Amino acid sequence: MTKREPRKLEGILESLLKEIEKKKRWNLNRAEIFRLLEEKILKGISHHIKFGEIKRGKVTMMVDNPVWCYELRFKKDLIKSVLNEYLGKEKIKEVRVRVQ
Repeated sequence: MTKREPRKLEGILESLLKEIEKKKRWNLNRAEIFRLLEEKILKGISHHIKFGEIKRGKVTMMVDNPVWCYELRFKKDLIKSVLNEYLGKEKIKEVRVRVQ
């Protein structure tokens, strides 16, 4: 095993903070997504929506009525673009809407 050269603590902390901030942006949770979409798109209908899975580039939304399902299918692209804009990268590939 070889010895490593000592590094300044300042550089280590800076790189660690950058990594933490990067992970926070990538790891959206349901509450963050719901808040963001409610502010930008879902005003007035958010109480009809419940989030399911958020993984592998797919966001699943469940609604309580087929009418809201139909309405949200028209907004899929807008939802996807708002989330990707927030993330700063094309992470969300698909938005699924289902009746619960």
